[in-house]
Amino acid sequence: MSYSKRHWIAWFVAGFLLLVTTGLLVPLVLYDVERPDGAIAETSKFIGSTARAIGNSIKVKLGVGADAQAGGAEISALGTTLLSTGLIDLKVSRYALLGIPRCPFDVNTPGAIEVDGDGLLLGHCSGRFYKLKLQPDISIEDTGFDLPMFWTEMMSAEPSTATQDNPSLKLLDLLRLQDGRTAVSYTRWNDAYKCFQFAVAILDLDAKPTSVKPVFEATPCIGPHMNDDSVFNGLQAGGRLVQTSDHTLLVTVGDFDLYGGVNQVEGSVQDPKSDIGKIVEIDFSTGAHRHFSTGHRNGQGLAITGDGRIFETEHGPQGGDEINLVRDGVNYGWPYETLGTSYGGGDWFLAKKRGDHSQYQKPVFAYVPSIGISQLMEARGFAEEWDGDLLVGSLKQHTLHRLRLDGDSVLYDEPILLNQRLRDMVQMPGGRIAILTDDYEIIVLEKDRDGRIQAIMAAAPEPAREALQQCLMCHALAVSDATGGRIPFTGIIGRTAASVPGVDYSPSLKAMGTVWTAETLDAFLADPERMAPGTPMAAKAVRDPELRRMLVDLIGKLSAP
Repeated sequence: MSYSKRHWIAWFVAGFLLLVTTGLLVPLVLYDVERPDGAIAETSKFIGSTARAIGNSIKVKLGVGADAQAGGAEISALGTTLLSTGLIDLKVSRYALLGIPRCPFDVNTPGAIEVDGDGLLLGHCSGRFYKLKLQPDISIEDTGFDLPMFWTEMMSAEPSTATQDNPSLKLLDLLRLQDGRTAVSYTRWNDAYKCFQFAVAILDLDAKPTSVKPVFEATPCIGPHMNDDSVFNGLQAGGRLVQTSDHTLLVTVGDFDLYGGVNQVEGSVQDPKSDIGKIVEIDFSTGAHRHFSTGHRNGQGLAITGDGRIFETEHGPQGGDEINLVRDGVNYGWPYETLGTSYGGGDWFLAKKRGDHSQYQKPVFAYVPSIGISQLMEARGFAEEWDGDLLVGSLKQHTLHRLRLDGDSVLYDEPILLNQRLRDMVQMPGGRIAILTDDYEIIVLEKDRDGRIQAIMAAAPEPAREALQQCLMCHALAVSDATGGRIPFTGIIGRTAASVPGVDYSPSLKAMGTVWTAETLDAFLADPERMAPGTPMAAKAVRDPELRRMLVDLIGKLSAP
């Protein structure tokens, strides 16, 4: 073969390899850009915000950024499992939201949900709205409406803030009003004054609005760079909404992590001229507003009970997530009092005494350590055993907490593991509870009124029931009993090993990283020591293959109907 032919063949092969490599790397690069812990994100933090702004601009141009027009959205049923809790058994159905862009945020908040007829309305964090149907048919409809947040104008004016790990502009919450319209809270860019603004608008989505005029704009409008030169990132924005009359609503306005004490500037939480760190009452018929309560850090949940009481959840710093009974005109103390500490465990420098809450209104309940508290609601008509209880979501612990009230006090707290960061929740027609997760899934909870768990136990072969009873000497059937070493069986198939919060797992089990299937559970029971060296289960291996098959089958049926 001549040199010329070999030369052109070499160039052809090199070009082909370059195209293949590019085709493989581009999706990986875009995926990594979406990840706050990815190599690109870490490198960009090192070399500065310019690289991140370029990365975000590329994403927008390629149709994967926050301004991208979302298309091809789908919803997929992932199946139903059974879950045993302290008072009732649950049917847990999961649905994946596919084809919806992941917002380019450090904490991947998907948005919020609200009841829409017999379905759900999803307000995506980017300001896009989708209508979801879950039963009997499954569908998702892209409404085509985008809430104007002026992302492009912000990128032009302040490119240093337009990064993939900066949630400065986002939809916070939505609420279906009694008149059928939709209230929405969000953060937007004010291009006239070159600042960030918390706003509430009232939308008639069925009319496909062509313009949006906020009914409330919080003061102050926050500049991109504060007095300590930190870049505004939009964290701790609050935004939860409830309707209090035919023309008024309440909204939580967070402290934005810039008014919590460390960065004391004009417009602080305790400043009566500022809306920051307040629960604000808005008359949406006139646009008038007033401060309903003061001294809040980051209101993540807001609910009105059947008897008219108003409960709020808010994040503490390190420790001290609060549940507050909100009353008109009351000061709840932030940033001067908290049951938590500074990050790293030091004293909260504005507090007179560590962990003290005696000068201002105390919370009715607090979590120390924090659970990453989120939305709350009162259970009504879901199950007689739960009626009147508060349901509180958790981001950090991946749990739903059921709180039994005794007057204005919390009698007890039952954590129910759902294995997801729970962002928002609503009660649907028929009593079902729908939960939006940070993994872009919808979890639907129903009471297992057919008694499936009891029926499964009754129908199991006697040797399997006896073996399971022996297991329950150390393990638990209900997730609510999962304390110390009592690992729960219900829901174990499909769960990652050593993933139940509060359980004292052995180091070897923690290191497994295995997702339990019938096959992996069978292998573990046959020889625990081989799969997890040093596990206390080593002496409790089930050597009989037939007994092991029946036991795994029983445990599997307790995980999925």
